Amino acid sequence: MIFSVSMWTPILQLSLFLARRALRSFGVAPLPAVFIMGHMRSGSTLLLHILMTHPEIIGCGERNTPYRSSIDLDKLEIASRVARRAPFRPVRYAIDQINHDKFTPNADLLGDERLRCIFLIREPKATIESIVNLSRTYYEPWTVQRAVDYYSQRLQTLAEYATRLGSGNEVLGLTYNDLIADTSSALRRLESFLRLSGTLREQYMIQSFTGRRVIFVCLPKQDPESEVDRSGHQENIHRAMDQKNPQRK
Repeated sequence: MIFSVSMWTPILQLSLFLARRALRSFGVAPLPAVFIMGHMRSGSTLLLHILMTHPEIIGCGERNTPYRSSIDLDKLEIASRVARRAPFRPVRYAIDQINHDKFTPNADLLGDERLRCIFLIREPKATIESIVNLSRTYYEPWTVQRAVDYYSQRLQTLAEYATRLGSGNEVLGLTYNDLIADTSSALRRLESFLRLSGTLREQYMIQSFTGRRVIFVCLPKQDPESEVDRSGHQENIHRAMDQKNPQRK
């Protein structure tokens, strides 16, 4: 018997209902979510790995799925608990990175009390060069114009959402340079923003969803005079993920 997508939908809906019911019946409250709102090559995967190394934060990688309502936050929680084998473990957040407009949450959902947003951007020249180089290595090559168009549109979307949210307690802005060149300060800001009980470390874990065995990596101390592209750690993570799934974009 061949199952169609339409036949799977009610099964998936029932599974979600049962999973939520089981969690709530054991006294597990709906888990708050953290969205890293960035763009390709902004350092979002690097930041995801840093945050997931903290025991209070769980996730399952870049889900590449749209978020329309609070039900989708429940889906993130359940997927993260399954991926981390932590069905009832007390944690503070489930996390996802969102780098494309088609997956960017409904604007009204961004005001949900369960949600905290970290806006992460990188300067244009390095971003566009990195996108083009990555696409040449792993995907159908992007032209410079395509990369520029994507970057411009994505920044416009992020600016609109950031303006809508304002400067409340549920929003934090970072740059790629903050993560790489001023790491300690950036980690302290993240700890305060997320109200974490422990410290975030410059040594982070490359997660199992990259397709590699879990290993620890340290962010390098940067030479401020160096003109070398400092995205090596981000590249290593992406390379591991792309080797596992060459179609990932």
